[in-house]
Amino acid sequence: MHELSIASALRDQVLQHLPQSLVLRRASLDVGTLEHLDPAVLRIAWDSLASIPRLQGSALDIRHVPVRLRCRACDREYAPPHQAQLSCPHCSHTRPEVLEGWGIVLVSLETGPPDEERADQQNG
Repeated sequence: MHELSIASALRDQVLQHLPQSLVLRRASLDVGTLEHLDPAVLRIAWDSLASIPRLQGSALDIRHVPVRLRCRACDREYAPPHQAQLSCPHCSHTRPEVLEGWGIVLVSLETGPPDEERADQQNG
């Protein structure tokens, strides 16, 4: 289960960029198909690691990024029918260049004031 180590690294990255005066409401990720992540398990890992007040209750949005390849032999781009079938459908070359579908990218953070501060603003 590498989702736990990914959630831990994500938490560290979020805390590095989150201003001290704000809390996290939502983090958005792009996750490539070739990462073989289970989004449900990643969300559970996130929820367990995001228990500190500045992250607690934050949502994790995960956008699936499909695989897109370019053949190094015939230079054609293609989407494989299955993530385990990466050979070129045009010339059968087996070492494509991965254009998309690999990696995990923290795309955005939605932040806001802590709940008690928001309640004070609404009442005042």
